[in-house]
Amino acid sequence: MTTTTTRRMSRDWGYSMGFWSRVKSLAWWGSRPSSGSWDRRGWSWLPLDQSYVLGMEPAELWRTQPHLRTVTDFIARNVAQLGLHAYDRRGDTDRRRVRGEGVAALLRRPNADMTTYELIYGTVADLALFDRAFWWVTRSASAPSGWEIRPIPSAWVVQGVGGTVFAPADWIVQPPHGAEQLTIPAAQMLVFHGWNPSDPSAGSSPVAALKLILSEQVHAYQYREQVWQRGGQPSAVIERPMDAPQWSDRGKARFKQEWQDSYGRSGPEAGGTAILEDGMKLVRTGFSAREDEFVAAATLSLTTVASVYQVNPTMVGVLDNANYSNVREFRRSLYGDSLGPWLTMLQDRLNSFLLPMLGEPEERYVEFNLAEKLRGSFEEQAAVLQASVGRPWMTADEARGLQNMPALGGDAEELVTPLNVLVGGQASPQDSAPPPALGSDAPPREASGAGLVRGKARKVRADPVRADDFEARYERQLGRWFDDFTSAVLAGYGSAKRGPVRVKATGDFVDRGEWQTSLADLLLTLGLATSTAAAEALLEQVGLPPEDYNAEATVAWLTAMAAGVAEGIVGATLAEADEALADVERTDEDGEPMPSEARLAAALAAAAGSRVPEIAASQVTSLSGFGQAEAARGAGGGATKTWRVRSTNPRPAHRRMDGETVPLDDRFSNGARWPADSSLDDADRAGCKCAVEIEFEF
Repeated sequence: MTTTTTRRMSRDWGYSMGFWSRVKSLAWWGSRPSSGSWDRRGWSWLPLDQSYVLGMEPAELWRTQPHLRTVTDFIARNVAQLGLHAYDRRGDTDRRRVRGEGVAALLRRPNADMTTYELIYGTVADLALFDRAFWWVTRSASAPSGWEIRPIPSAWVVQGVGGTVFAPADWIVQPPHGAEQLTIPAAQMLVFHGWNPSDPSAGSSPVAALKLILSEQVHAYQYREQVWQRGGQPSAVIERPMDAPQWSDRGKARFKQEWQDSYGRSGPEAGGTAILEDGMKLVRTGFSAREDEFVAAATLSLTTVASVYQVNPTMVGVLDNANYSNVREFRRSLYGDSLGPWLTMLQDRLNSFLLPMLGEPEERYVEFNLAEKLRGSFEEQAAVLQASVGRPWMTADEARGLQNMPALGGDAEELVTPLNVLVGGQASPQDSAPPPALGSDAPPREASGAGLVRGKARKVRADPVRADDFEARYERQLGRWFDDFTSAVLAGYGSAKRGPVRVKATGDFVDRGEWQTSLADLLLTLGLATSTAAAEALLEQVGLPPEDYNAEATVAWLTAMAAGVAEGIVGATLAEADEALADVERTDEDGEPMPSEARLAAALAAAAGSRVPEIAASQVTSLSGFGQAEAARGAGGGATKTWRVRSTNPRPAHRRMDGETVPLDDRFSNGARWPADSSLDDADRAGCKCAVEIEFEF
């Protein structure tokens, strides 16, 4: 670097430093806080504008608005319950959990009167309401870790002073009830905040985005309260006809007394049917929650609040379309899509700022115990781990510990390795015999060998398989076949019409058998590929070799199926063409009579347009079910199949069958072996996109 360059850089740097000094001398952070700094301009460190919704701050809204409280508490509770663990990374595949020292000890006892759950709950709740949260981290001689964390409520942090536009040097904290104001150095404050498009140093409260919906709910609650306080209380009134004779005071009092004596709370006719005088009517009064749409407005409010916080509304009580299966999937996605970003943000802040403040080693990090929520049942975990590691993976003492039983020591501390399992030998103690060939009657594999005890059968449920990728292939190739078929029919009709014999039906000039054969060959080729893809996908799911599927053994059945489907398609299309030829009164869009050639062409085009997508969908569905059933049958062992609806607008009959389970070789309640089975009527299989779910028992 030359001397000239150095002087220029020094001059520029000096200019920059002078510029920032002048800016700081004019800005609010260049002076001590004063009463006017509450409404200062520029970068605001106020936790929130105190008049967002009808003059109520977020804390007041949380106390009074059930939907806001429901969603924010749901997020805070579900994050806080995870637990926060500390680890030392010793390599790419090795880590050791840290207990009782450093950050692990601090998080276990943040301060003298808080638990880890309470600390994380308050932090996440502050972030949910204010998009900001503060931890005051200081040394403490009385704490086991030597440190203490004090969460500072966001509403107490009134100002940041000094520093830069990106972060202040000090924080001004004003506790309530006239307590003394504190100035906390930024080096002792761990700040969590979200994103703000106009300020990189602070977040933006989600409550601001909910201003209108929360304001509407506040007014709705006030209105209902006013109705109950000031509105008429009677639920019904008795009306007399306009032409009825005038009641005397004595007669009116007599009727009122008789009514109360008979139908009052303790009257002998209470709850019975009232008998009124001639012309009288009993008219109900009062407001109707349905007519005023109170329930719909409340549901919209809860749904909107959940959407702003990116929580699935079903998880917080909107159960309009909830069922067991989708709630189970929503629960699985909760810690990924909804709470995953919250966990990542908290972990990154702790690892990037808290651990360096404590002087922790570089290989140490903290992590939420997310795996505890995402892992399956113990049976599922055991099956997967057994197949993964290829050997026993738990000692007797570890198993006893899971049941809160004392350790035995001795050989109970050691892993038991069966005599038939060697490192470098068999891949798994379950693989003591080769799998049976597909199509054989061999029983399912079982563990065998010296010292092994046969256990219970293991059930494995595969996800429903439908070879969706083949649907577009069906549509392309069937479209080309229909184009060729239409051209041949129209050409044959033109030639036949010019002949001496009057043409009455397509059978007079179309070789029906030839076209049925060509379509059957096409359906066989596509069906073999579709069923094989579905079968191999199923076997791969459950850990069996896809190449074991014997596709050649299915050709005979597929050939017969393709011939039957082709016969039905060609027959139905020619029947519609015959109807068009016979309909001499058919007119075009202008009301003019259509020539016979035009009627025939229109009928064939309509048949192709409607049938191609329906045939493609039903054939893919049918062949996917067939392929899975054949693969499951060849794998051996007991298996069941379950009907699953996949479309958003299924047939009512199929919707009722969703979840119906039968043995593999039995038929469903509608007589089908699988969805879109060729044995069903066209009305039951056309366009069907249901699928079959296979559960194995090994």
